[in-house]
Amino acid sequence: MKLFLAFILVLLGWFSTPKLHACDCAGVLPDWSLQEVLKSNDLIFVGRVDSIQTGKTHCMAWFSGGRLYHGVASSTLAIRHDCSSLCRVPFIPGETWLVYAQNDSLSGKLTAHYCGRTRRRPGMGQSDEYVIASRLSWEEEIAKLDQQIPRKDFADEATAQAIAKGELRELDPRRPLNYPEGMEKVWLLLASAVGMLLIWLLLRKFLN
Repeated sequence: MKLFLAFILVLLGWFSTPKLHACDCAGVLPDWSLQEVLKSNDLIFVGRVDSIQTGKTHCMAWFSGGRLYHGVASSTLAIRHDCSSLCRVPFIPGETWLVYAQNDSLSGKLTAHYCGRTRRRPGMGQSDEYVIASRLSWEEEIAKLDQQIPRKDFADEATAQAIAKGELRELDPRRPLNYPEGMEKVWLLLASAVGMLLIWLLLRKFLN
């Protein structure tokens, strides 16, 4: 009888407490697209985790940047992440990660989320569990980034801080400059000449 009661209590405890084995990310990620990843993320880079600064609910992971695809950052990066809930990001010093981070409006820090595209590079002989959500292997996702986003240089610390504070503006080298060419240039020159002639005639009329 005592064993039966103990078994019932164990079952009640199991069903009355939250399950600790998974984070509910509401399904797989949308198909990878350049427009989606640039719109949804403020920083995209590949880096090595150097250290973790612990906190009560969120931690800071410090990275040495290897490749920068999007955003502005120095080669030493700090990324805020959940480190206490079921949806904690399992950053471990020594590992290499592809990080997609967003500016968190409450903390003001770049933040990576477990249910986002941030993923660990699998080690030798390790399975790539992130394939399930992204439907892309590590190699396939890195190839997409390399093909569609020109790699950027890391900024020095002072420049990165100034841009983060809004004191400087980032110029996107991929933005087309759209200089006029051919007949467009001829019409632009003619329009400028006509405009200057009209201004000269008006000035002559009012000054005489």
